[in-house]
Amino acid sequence: MKRFITLALTLALVFSLAACGAKAPAAQAPAQADENTAEEAPSAEDFCEKFFSPVISWHPGTAGSSLKLAMAACEVLKFAADEDLRNTDVPAMRDNMLKAFESLSAEDQAVFDENFMSIYALIDSCFEDWESERGAFEDSGTAEEMAALLEDPTVRVSWEVLRNNTFTMGNSDGV
Repeated sequence: MKRFITLALTLALVFSLAACGAKAPAAQAPAQADENTAEEAPSAEDFCEKFFSPVISWHPGTAGSSLKLAMAACEVLKFAADEDLRNTDVPAMRDNMLKAFESLSAEDQAVFDENFMSIYALIDSCFEDWESERGAFEDSGTAEEMAALLEDPTVRVSWEVLRNNTFTMGNSDGV
């Protein structure tokens, strides 16, 4: 009887561990490319020029910072869309992102850390309620481009890949 209970508990443990390792259905998880179909990741130079540079190009609390925030948010979302990050080689992307970040000065890294939080909040808010954020983008002259990006469902997935991997940049277990 003890062997039967031990066997039953062991099988239950094995099945629960297997269930934990299973992937979520495609509708719940962002589309990630498998190793055979992954697109080439953006280079460290691309990350510097098209991702980090727009984020560090302004300082909160300075004149025009809300306009610069809207412009940077549009550029960051455009980068995610143009690079189709939903289908990228995530480990290579994370390596290149980290190389680019480490090439920044300590001051620029601190500015990035501060500004990215505002950009992330603004972009996520745009996906949730574009109309409440539209004014800032109209003032900055990027409303049409931002609206077009927000209408494409693949852009949101690419943004989520970029956002999540930015938050875990430098950690070995990416999202």
